[in-house]
Amino acid sequence: MNDGYIYSVKKTDDDALETLIEKSNIKADFTPRQMLNDQESARRVIKELKGKLDIETKKCDNIEHHHPFVKDMTLEQLYTCHMYYEAKALIDPIRGIPPKLKEVEDVLKESEEEFIHIAKELDLDILPTQEEVVEEAVAKIVD
Repeated sequence: MNDGYIYSVKKTDDDALETLIEKSNIKADFTPRQMLNDQESARRVIKELKGKLDIETKKCDNIEHHHPFVKDMTLEQLYTCHMYYEAKALIDPIRGIPPKLKEVEDVLKESEEEFIHIAKELDLDILPTQEEVVEEAVAKIVD
């Protein structure tokens, strides 16, 4: 990863994940643990957004199936149309959840790549072992 930044160890720690790293050109100090915490937060947001997207998509499908008149709205049907409108807005490919989901996924991918790059460049023992990678993959399958 050649991102144009220079990484240096500002302060070492017995726990490699607590090593304070300085990133040049932007003056950002952080620890690998903070990066991992940010990545985990991004994963939670992705999971929540995907769940919400699924729920709202099913809600729209249900309303369209049981209330096909939503496309020819009358005042009597306002409540149903309101529910339909709210759900449809959230799944809109331009203004809804999908672009936000992609943005968070892109940020997570970039952070994971940077994490690996920093570990290698600064020779920090912070990358997961093969066993840990397998355990995490199995946990995702079970989840």
